This record gives sequence, structure tokens and C-alpha cells, in this order.
Amino acid sequence: YKPGKRKEILEMIEKNGYIKDYEVEIKRKDGKKLIVLETSHVRKDKNGNVVGYEGVLRDITEKKKMEEDLRKSEAKYKSIFENAVEGIYRLDRNGKIVEANRALEEFFGYSEEELKNMDLKQLYKNPEEREHFLDKLKKDGFLKHYEIEYVRKDGKIVIGNEYAVLVKEGDEEFIDGIIHDITELKKAQQEAEFYH
Repeated sequence: YKPGKRKEILEMIEKNGYIKDYEVEIKRKDGKKLIVLETSHVRKDKNGNVVGYEGVLRDITEKKKMEEDLRKSEAKYKSIFENAVEGIYRLDRNGKIVEANRALEEFFGYSEEELKNMDLKQLYKNPEEREHFLDKLKKDGFLKHYEIEYVRKDGKIVIGNEYAVLVKEGDEEFIDGIIHDITELKKAQQEAEFYH
């Protein structure tokens, strides 16, 4: 136990008569640190005097390590998601935006909260294009290099080169996608064609 920790635990046991699943760090004889859940109670003699303590230690070191690794992985994913230069989204099976990163907010000109209350179809320049997008996605399970014209919040037309995939998580189905803004590229191509 860390210095002073054992005394603190014994005081808690004496005060309450027991402790249950109390998380504590201990050190093995070989120096390796373990994280355990301790469940202990006071042993008294027939006169009510404390004669000892009985308990069980359950090693949760690996579980805690896995939880920490998962937390780090989630933090890493969140950082990549938020700082990506491409617009990234997740739609539910009804087409509602569930998640959107900053690049997607900038692409559409809406905040994440505004986007979360919208169906992506509302942003299409040609809403009927949505059915074609969904049909192709359901048929193949994914889409790549799929160009879609969208209308930003300010009314400006923007063009996205889209990658999307159907994702199943348990009973739920999502569409995860990435939108690469090719508006300026398309504009440059049109100007080049005009001058030829």
C-alpha cells in the first residue's frame, strides 16, 4: 500500500464494519504495482474487541489498463476527427447528421449543433440526388469520388467529392462519410475550359 493508505483503509473498516470494492494500488513483493478492489470486514472476539480483519483482493490491473488504453484511443480519435482538414460526418439510418467535425461546419457554414438538427438532404442543391446517392451506397456498401453540389448556409454553391460507407454497430446502421471540398478546383477547371 502507499504510505498511510493501509491506516486509512483500516480506519474505514473499523468505522463502518467493512469496505466493499474499494479501489487501491498495492505493490507486490517483486515491486510490480497492482490495482485491486478490496472487500474486507472486521473480525471481533466474543467481547466485541477487534482481533483482525478478513478480506479479499480482486486484481483489476489489466481491466484498468484496458480502460486507460481505450480512453487514450478515444482521445486520439477525437483529436484526428476534430482536426482533420476534410469534412467528416456520421448519419443515422434516417439521414440525420449525428456527428460533424469542424471542417464540415466550415464547408456548410453551419455550426455542429445546427447540422445535428438537419437531414443532409436539406443541403443538396438537387434533393433528388439524395435517392441516387443512397441507392448506390446500399447497392455497393460504399461510395468514392462521388461529386455532390451543396448549398451553404449563405446560399453559395459548394461541391464535395464524397467518400461514404455503410457501417453497422449492433442493431444500428450509420453512414460514415468524408467530404473533400473541390469547389475551387471545379471553378479553375471551368475557367481553363472557357479560355481554351
